[in-house]
Formats: sequence, structure tokens, C-alpha cells
Amino acid sequence: MSSIRRAQRADSPLLTTLVCTSHAYGGKYYTMVKDINITSEQIEKDSVYVCEIDERIVGFYRLLNHGEKAELDFGPRV
Repeated sequence: MSSIRRAQRADSPLLTTLVCTSHAYGGKYYTMVKDINITSEQIEKDSVYVCEIDERIVGFYRLLNHGEKAELDFGPRV
């Protein structure tokens, strides 16, 4: 069963791993994410949501606060 929930601070290491191992950022695009760190502070500050399948996080997105540049972060495609 799949679900979407608000990310928790403890999810930050897994979300960082999802981005860094995503095939979407493979090859020449890896330089975009090689030093990325999804921090627990970002999760608390921004609206970060995770997608779970069978209680396993498989992706996430982040909505920035009003006034910031729009950006979506996605984990690996399932």
C-alpha cells in the first residue's frame, strides 16, 4: 500500500541517500547532487513530504516557502 506523509527530522539521512543514488542524477548530472545534504532543519523549515510503499520511503518532494525560488526534489522512480 502506498501513502504520502509529512517527512520527519529522522528521515533526513535517507532522503539524502535517495537523491545521491537516484538514476535521475546519474552521469553528468551527478555533480548537481554529489554534495547535497537534506538536513533535519530543512525538513522542519520547509514542507517536505515522503512517498512510502509498504512503509518504505521511495521518494519525496519539498515545497519552498512563499517568496523563494520554486523547486521540487524527487527521489528515485519506482
